[in-house]
Amino acid sequence: MGSGGYVLASINLGPRAEAPLPRKPRRKYHLVPHLVRAGIHQAVALPMEDNAGLSDPFCKVSLAGKHGQTRAIMNTINPVWHEAMEFEVQIPEDKEMAPDLIVEVFDHDDSIVDSTPDLLGSFRLKCSDLPMAFEGDPQWFPLECESQQGGTQGQLLAYFELVPLDRCEEFPFYDDIYPSARDCVVSLFLIGVRLNNSPSDVAPQVEFAYGREIDETDKAVWAEKTTNTLVTGGEGCFNFMQTFEIPMDIPKNPIFQCFIEASMFEHTAGLLGVGKGSFSPTPSGACYIHINPHFPWLTDDVKLKLAKDFEMKTVEETALRQVEAAIEAALKEQDHNAGDMEDVCEDEELTSPERRLELEMARNPELQVPVNEPDACNKRKLREDEWDAVFDDRHPPIVTSEEATVLEKGVAAFEWKLEGTKQGERPEISYQLDQDLPSNELPFSTSPIIRKGAFGGEETVGFIKYKLKVMTRKMYRDESVHAKFKQEIETLKKRLQEARNLVVRAYILSASALVSRAGNDPSAYIWIKTGETEKVEGTKNVRDSQNCRRQGISPEFNRCYILDCALPENSKLSISMMHASVAPFPHECIGTTTIALEDRWFHPKWQEMMQNGKLPVEIRPLRSQGVQTNGLLRAWYEIMTPFDAQAKPIESLANPDPEDCQMRVVIWGADKVPLEESGTVSVYVKASYQMDDGTIVSQDTDTHYNSETGTVKFNWRFVFDIKIPSQYPTLKLQIWSWGVTSSDAISECSVDLQGDFARAKRTHAKVLIPRTSIKCTHPSYPGQSRGQVDCEISLIPGNDAKADPVGKGREEPNKDPVLEEVTENRNYILTTDLAKGTVALATAAVESAQRAYRMGAAVVSISVLVVLIYLISKVAS
Repeated sequence: MGSGGYVLASINLGPRAEAPLPRKPRRKYHLVPHLVRAGIHQAVALPMEDNAGLSDPFCKVSLAGKHGQTRAIMNTINPVWHEAMEFEVQIPEDKEMAPDLIVEVFDHDDSIVDSTPDLLGSFRLKCSDLPMAFEGDPQWFPLECESQQGGTQGQLLAYFELVPLDRCEEFPFYDDIYPSARDCVVSLFLIGVRLNNSPSDVAPQVEFAYGREIDETDKAVWAEKTTNTLVTGGEGCFNFMQTFEIPMDIPKNPIFQCFIEASMFEHTAGLLGVGKGSFSPTPSGACYIHINPHFPWLTDDVKLKLAKDFEMKTVEETALRQVEAAIEAALKEQDHNAGDMEDVCEDEELTSPERRLELEMARNPELQVPVNEPDACNKRKLREDEWDAVFDDRHPPIVTSEEATVLEKGVAAFEWKLEGTKQGERPEISYQLDQDLPSNELPFSTSPIIRKGAFGGEETVGFIKYKLKVMTRKMYRDESVHAKFKQEIETLKKRLQEARNLVVRAYILSASALVSRAGNDPSAYIWIKTGETEKVEGTKNVRDSQNCRRQGISPEFNRCYILDCALPENSKLSISMMHASVAPFPHECIGTTTIALEDRWFHPKWQEMMQNGKLPVEIRPLRSQGVQTNGLLRAWYEIMTPFDAQAKPIESLANPDPEDCQMRVVIWGADKVPLEESGTVSVYVKASYQMDDGTIVSQDTDTHYNSETGTVKFNWRFVFDIKIPSQYPTLKLQIWSWGVTSSDAISECSVDLQGDFARAKRTHAKVLIPRTSIKCTHPSYPGQSRGQVDCEISLIPGNDAKADPVGKGREEPNKDPVLEEVTENRNYILTTDLAKGTVALATAAVESAQRAYRMGAAVVSISVLVVLIYLISKVAS
């Protein structure tokens, strides 16, 4: 429920005193007449409110019960007003006591049923922040609206003034705020439209428009429709190849944003489905082409900034933004809870260095290293106190200009070597290649087509692809400038025609972290297609259900799929990871990734990588419903002409079937193991591994008896003969407490070897996980460390393991590494308190015998010594 108003009050709170405290002087509340002045220029990216179209926005400025408003601009979400308003209000002379200035953008509604305008966005300004005379450029204000699903991207360009009425002559009011403009011509070459999930083979009609008439805001100053005479394509993707020449008065100041409006009109069949039919009178989608990033008089940096600041976000981007906002809110809540826990809890575990680090990481997200995002890792900032690790004074040393030059040359010559990548081996990246292909390097531009969603908010229904040139009248009259743009268009037309017949090769290597209804045992297969709506399997649609992989959540495929591709119909490559459910249940789509083939084919950087054979293996998320990630797909993709496909052989891939491998685990020891009530603990370590058939294989170290410190030593080797890849790529290590009658598990940890298995399978070479200490826990002691295991792991190819074997435990062959014999604490009896006491007593007896011998009483002492030796032998037996 919204706020109904505000109360201005002052509350004093303090202890009761014998003598009344003097009242502080009250602030004077003296009303003074003022003039509110506002210059409302334009708004961008407003929400869509009308069911049949866009919105009819107008802007309202309110203060102290008075208001002014602009006219409504019909059927747009990027309205342009350039209107100034002025109205008188009564507000306190002390502006800190005045209410806020409220700026709202509404959707005009003249419906007979409900004429109440719908709020599209608003913001507030303090009266104390408003100047009497605004200087400089108007300002862009972000709009907020809680009623809009997912918030709003809207912004308003405006300025505001608040002038005392008795000083209005000093600050005159200007009602004409139209910006000065250049007489220009915009040449727009429409390549085509790419509609999502559209089965139509009949192209829609596109209408372009610019500007609005002052008195009839539903009419454009200029408008023109496509002719549909040279259209090619199908399946919702069409090329028009039509050029439009648009006269425009473009503001000289780039703070004002210019857009070309595009409306989609779908084709409808004739009466009863017979006849040519016509186009729908109401638009099925709208697109706004941002012109400012194409101004030739702006620098590249300014163009990029404008494109970023006013980019229309797609539904997927908005959804991801909501997820990021939810994560940020959760982190703030975690920060709040962590602070409360640190303040009120006196538990020793919570005040340990480890716990303090956890609390600090919750408070400062920059300390959390995002291991799955290498780029983010490289961008992590160092706080000042982190310099402690290197520099005592917390400051790096001063680098001279000569040293800086040497360092710069070294960085320029540095080449990062990917782990496991040999010379001639294909490089691999842990993200999508699209991140390395800037859209501004493409020979065309792309803008989303949006419409109001069925459940509110906007949804993206496709994209418009075009090439645009902004020219002043002087440039337009220059034949060389105009001829150059025409030549670029002709070159682009030729390339578009060549793209009518292409071949796509998708080298699908493996998947990981699959989330399926089948749990950890999906029957995974690939469904790949270059057609959005093609149902029949063929050269553009391969449903490879005959090659199901039952290898757990990380199946390996190593298959090359070859598909035909004709642009623009097949502008996207769709790869779905399927689970073959048991009949009668339908097969489950675990997740899908979609690749923009057209953008890659036309990107110069991608073409260079393709020609040089440097296309990397990329890891792409498999998403369900466009947002939720249900796994990762590892593959690389090639696009080529049929002629190049004949000249370029298909690359051979490794056999995806499991291969023999030997896993060698060296347990050096354990540390920080909790002691029992007796003050000692007898420890051994158990390693367990589950085979693909469900069999669990376990091995134990020998026992370190009666440790008094919780630190134990083993020097013990486990040897497991396994298959990789595996359905269960996890090694479980457990610390056990040995007992005379039974043993109990103290703690355990699980080592995820999925990535290491994949690297061993890919390289067919030894993979070493260096020696490290792994913390172990117990579910009965949440958040506590119950010991840590000191170990190292190596994966050896099966043939290499047979040629160069090693022994289990400390048996021969004892090598790689050599494990020294351990003798301490290996006899339970000799490490018990009784045995230790007996040995101490025997030692004392020997010393007593020596003294007695010197005193002439050797016979008695020797007799005592004999008795003690007898007792020791009985205990040992």
